[in-house]
Amino acid sequence: LSYAATTPMCPSFKASADLRHSPKGRADALRGWHVARTAHAPDLARREADLLPVLDTCLGCKACASSCPVQVDIPAMRSAFYADYFKHHARPVADRLVLAAERLSPLIRRMAPLLAPFWPLAARLGERLTGSLDMPARLATGLPKGIWLRAADLDGPLPQGTVILVQDWFTALFDAEVQRDVIAGFAALGYRPRLLEMRPAGKAAHTAGDLEGFRRMATVLADLLNRAAATGAPLVAFEPAFGMMLRQEYAKAGIALPPVQMVQEFLAAEARTRAFPKPRTTVSAKLLSHCTETTAAPQSERQWAEVFAALGVTLETPATGCCGMAGLFGHQKRHQPVSRRLFDLSWRKHVEAEMPVLVTGFSCRCQSERLAGKPVRHPMGMIADLFRDGHWIV
Repeated sequence: LSYAATTPMCPSFKASADLRHSPKGRADALRGWHVARTAHAPDLARREADLLPVLDTCLGCKACASSCPVQVDIPAMRSAFYADYFKHHARPVADRLVLAAERLSPLIRRMAPLLAPFWPLAARLGERLTGSLDMPARLATGLPKGIWLRAADLDGPLPQGTVILVQDWFTALFDAEVQRDVIAGFAALGYRPRLLEMRPAGKAAHTAGDLEGFRRMATVLADLLNRAAATGAPLVAFEPAFGMMLRQEYAKAGIALPPVQMVQEFLAAEARTRAFPKPRTTVSAKLLSHCTETTAAPQSERQWAEVFAALGVTLETPATGCCGMAGLFGHQKRHQPVSRRLFDLSWRKHVEAEMPVLVTGFSCRCQSERLAGKPVRHPMGMIADLFRDGHWIV
């Protein structure tokens, strides 16, 4: 890796200008640790202590894996290091709590109506125990009745036009608005959306190096997705980080999955074979994409533009870097300077603009609201709103 190769892509390096917190710096530190570990070097403990903080600042965006000339995947290397390190060291309490929350998320979702009144207190307690702030204070409740598609419903045929929506645990537990927006948006376009029963994908486990836990959860989810695909209905994911994980980490782990499309991929293909309604008046908006999706699927912004063009909406897709949230990174107190710096670098000016702003990623929507004080919507929310407000010629 050359110094020049690290400069355009790594968020933590952009924020810190510290070469240690770049793909090159982390790769060098990992290489030194591996050599010391293989040789049972006496300075192994020191190298581990030096390596932990530089890996801690990695936001996991995977820009290094797609933009770097040699495509070094620091997040994957970090997971492998943690898997080895925590065989010999105790995990922090914060890690244990996050891993437990992911593992128990299906139970929490089912009990959400009962837990909702107590969740704000639980969230504040969780912040204190994990050294975090601005964690989601509300559980997702109030979704349309009958919207969930359970495993038992996959044994028979589904109505024509059914679209099976797939999501991971964080949106399922904490983002009722995006679930309603995606459901309403698909329904407005003439589809029959159903939310597939949530099973955690193991993202938190993989990030923390709990690779055995990741494989257990991934195997369960893969079985469910394969059963859902057997119905013949398309599988569509609406959270970019989740969708990209299915394509990257699952493939590397050798876990077979059926095709799971992103919303813009599905709708862009549909727009080529069917006519969508048009708005009565001129409508325009600005789309800000999740950094993981932008690096792993650079065609995504073009596909969103195609979808909105088919609907008669002008969509701007300015280039942005990482918003600074990156899952739990931006919630952790120790990362606030980097998180806020990254948001200010490329996101704030767009979020604070007068034009309607659409944001694809859950983390990015959270970051925009907490740092700019401006709620932003998923693109399907705008589609749902325009239909609901009668702005369309059907």
